[in-house]
Amino acid sequence: MSVVAAIVNRADSWVNALTGLGTLRDKLTHAQIMPGAKLSDPTLEALFNDDDLAKRIVTKIPREATRRGFELVLEGTTKDDSADRAREVMDQWKLLACMPKLRKAWIWGRLYAGGAVLVGADDGVADLGLPLSESTISEIRFLTVLKRPELTIKKRYDDVREPKFGEPEIYEVQAPRENGGALVATGHLVHETRLIMFGGVDAARTYNQSAEGWEDSLLQAMHEQLKHCATAWQSVAHLLTDASQGVLKIHGLIDLIAAKGQDTLRSRISLMDLARSVCRSILVDAEREDFTRVATSFAGIPEVLDRIMMRISATAEMPVTILFGRSPAGLNATGESDIRGWYDTVSDEQTETLKPRVERLLRLLMLAKNSPMKGKLPPRWEVKFRPLWQPTEKEAAELLKIKADTHKVLIDGDVIFAAESALALAADFPTIDQDHRRALLDADLDEGKRPGEPDPDEGDEDDDESDDDDAVA
Repeated sequence: MSVVAAIVNRADSWVNALTGLGTLRDKLTHAQIMPGAKLSDPTLEALFNDDDLAKRIVTKIPREATRRGFELVLEGTTKDDSADRAREVMDQWKLLACMPKLRKAWIWGRLYAGGAVLVGADDGVADLGLPLSESTISEIRFLTVLKRPELTIKKRYDDVREPKFGEPEIYEVQAPRENGGALVATGHLVHETRLIMFGGVDAARTYNQSAEGWEDSLLQAMHEQLKHCATAWQSVAHLLTDASQGVLKIHGLIDLIAAKGQDTLRSRISLMDLARSVCRSILVDAEREDFTRVATSFAGIPEVLDRIMMRISATAEMPVTILFGRSPAGLNATGESDIRGWYDTVSDEQTETLKPRVERLLRLLMLAKNSPMKGKLPPRWEVKFRPLWQPTEKEAAELLKIKADTHKVLIDGDVIFAAESALALAADFPTIDQDHRRALLDADLDEGKRPGEPDPDEGDEDDDESDDDDAVA
């Protein structure tokens, strides 16, 4: 093939006829990406059950994102009433084990490319294949976690004018049933509004065009890197078992085997091994034998393992300190930047993946007639995840002092009022009576004066009294 033909067949124009760069003589010219085999369910299960690294990659983010929980903030008639209702809703949330089941469904979604929580809502509709009627929910009786092998997409939304076009509408849930001593799977059609779904990672659109299409498992793209990492550590383990090899040199070995057979040689080696283990010494023939020990070199292996760890960490989008539990190395290295970056990643997953599903389940709980909300949603409500980063007591005290100093400067500069500062710091100082401070602030603002200032009329009265005293005198 000519150089011109090679240029036509390339995706770029970097060709050097002298060195062969970009032509058929270039090794990289023949390298191309090929679609890999889709990981089967047994392979995914084996990776999850038997490979600790794969299991950690799949479960780490869901466990971290749900570790600290969240706070439910409701808007009601009074602050105490809202707080009481929020506590009652959260008690029901814990009673149904909502967070553990959402976490488990999230894990199955990352592993199998699909996980779900079936909401057992009693809405008066017997057919689960029909949409959930939120206005007639009497109670949420149960929550069932399902994984993708138990789900089949039976129908998708086919109206291009609808916002859910192309998304699954009807699923078939495979429920095991005993029939003559054997378990037989029977299907039940379930509408997507009765399921809280967790997907896998985004895949090419062609994977999802059929009715049975699903996203990819999280382990699909990193399967090769997991294999390379496991192979590297297994190879090092084998080297450790052969770290030092004894070498016995026997003069005329071939002639000895030919003349006296292998039994004589085998007896000699057995005698040497016995003497080495019992007497811790080796007896050899000074003229005919020589025993030496050859050590295996491990130079460069730690550096190679470090690079492999960095490669799999990049694939999993997790810091090495988190994925491998490795302590930070280097001068003044604390690992704080890695942990903060990791928590930012987990926080993003909380916002994009977990929060919509938590809000969906909380909405259904509050719409139930037997819930503390009696089937009526509050005017405003919000889910606030607790911060993942927990400062030490010293760091918290230093931060509180900085806040207090800042507020003092703002008050002295007439930027904010003292009552406003107290309300802003109420979260850090629970002893502050917010309702009382807010009432004082509103009263002072209604009178048109700066909070904390004396009443102008009070000064005038004092002046009038002094004038009267002077007149009497």
